[in-house]
Amino acid sequence: SIPPATGSHAGNSNFAEVTVQNAVTVRFIRIVGVTSPQVVSARAVAGWEGVSVSAGVIALDKTARPGINLTGNGTLKVNGSILVNSDGGGLAATGQSINNGNSGNAITTSGNGALYARDVESVGGVSNISKIKNFDPSIPQSPLRTGTVVQPDPYQSLSPPTTATRAVATNFGAIKLSVNGNVTLSPGVYTSIDVSANVNVTLNPGVYVIQGGGLTMSGNSTLSGSGVMLYNTGSDYNVNTGLPDSGDGSSVPPASGNPSFGGVSITGNALLNLTPYANSSSPFDGMVYYQRRLNTQPLTLAGNGSSDVLKGTVYAKWAPLDLSGNGTFNSQFVVQRLDITGNGTLILDVTGQHLAQSDQVFLVE
Repeated sequence: SIPPATGSHAGNSNFAEVTVQNAVTVRFIRIVGVTSPQVVSARAVAGWEGVSVSAGVIALDKTARPGINLTGNGTLKVNGSILVNSDGGGLAATGQSINNGNSGNAITTSGNGALYARDVESVGGVSNISKIKNFDPSIPQSPLRTGTVVQPDPYQSLSPPTTATRAVATNFGAIKLSVNGNVTLSPGVYTSIDVSANVNVTLNPGVYVIQGGGLTMSGNSTLSGSGVMLYNTGSDYNVNTGLPDSGDGSSVPPASGNPSFGGVSITGNALLNLTPYANSSSPFDGMVYYQRRLNTQPLTLAGNGSSDVLKGTVYAKWAPLDLSGNGTFNSQFVVQRLDITGNGTLILDVTGQHLAQSDQVFLVE
């Protein structure tokens, strides 16, 4: 029965109820008065519902080999899970070789660096099991599990921001700030945002659409804002209709029409101090950065941002994330793949954040 006819999920079309009955011929039990046949039945209810994915990193691309690449002496510590969809070969969690016909590894570690997490789930194998360790030093067991199922994109159905969802159509063009001082920006549509020197930029709360030119920060600049979301899209985006981005669906790059795309580059001593869009009735609640799915330009967070404060979800389905230097991010990164370089220590802690929801199937009754 869809929906179930009985039980606590009766009437909910996200669930299915199955009842199996079978007539059984009884023999020995007849001596106590039980007649034959007897009907034996069993019932179960299963369905799908959204659950929070407590992952600091979700590397979505199945064909990225590796899905996570750590080089040098850098260390990534995740107070949560790392989920990797890459189907690369390498070693299973048991130490045996994975012969799945695919080259490379799902997770590659080289140098003296290591990955620390409470849970590491990988479809494919790894290059070095000993470099994957538990976030909690009191737990000696490895957090690694290989041969896991592909993690679905938790934001697959998320629409782009439009004026109907409180984006602002005011066009501010290209912003280039390279002098010392303080500047305040308001929500709207920007061709690009380029901040350098000693500029301190404050973002008023709201949605910032960056249309084709991306975000660049360098020098000793800072970018601060509470309750903001940056939407990094192409030069052909229409904030009133959401086109062409709303048609991306599950399609893969390149985007049609040859629009211009920009990425994100945070280098030098540039600092971020951003907290996510906060509106419980909005689909963007808890999101601080959203990149059009078909925008493949990389996100580069590098430098000495030990004082960085970046909270919320960063979503860039087909874009690589490059992390280096030092910093602590209260963020969840949902990206194509992840590269960690350099000699610093990066900490991702998703505690207390509004996390991605993933539709998963459960047996509930």
